[in-house]
Amino acid sequence: MKKGLIAVICALSVTFACTAAYAEEANVYVNGEQLTDGAYIIEGKVYVPLRAVSETIGATCTWNESSQSAYINFNEDEAISNIIEQTSASVVAIVGNYKPEFMTQQALSYNESYAHGTGVVIKNNGLILTNAHVVNEIENITV
Repeated sequence: MKKGLIAVICALSVTFACTAAYAEEANVYVNGEQLTDGAYIIEGKVYVPLRAVSETIGATCTWNESSQSAYINFNEDEAISNIIEQTSASVVAIVGNYKPEFMTQQALSYNESYAHGTGVVIKNNGLILTNAHVVNEIENITV
């Protein structure tokens, strides 16, 4: 019995030593923020703590011991307000004039020669994403 126990302990020691030898630390970033909670590469796969990723994106992570299950939960109201807070500085107004050939008689009668809409700055070089109808048939666009 004693020899069997020693053999099992030796086998486990070798297994843990091999796993540790093949586990490399990994740098993982979520929305530009580096996780500091132990990410590893094992056999070509990156393993990260689920709780660390969840909390970084504003979710909660809970563990159910009896079912051996992890749950990630978002508070939708909080998630939406976080998104608005993070992106509102990137929202821009877009104003322009319709090209004369696309002005309707009704638009002319109400002096509605201006078009307006919104867009979002998606790159720091000034690239803006907007719907096509905001800039379609428009000239003299001001952002």
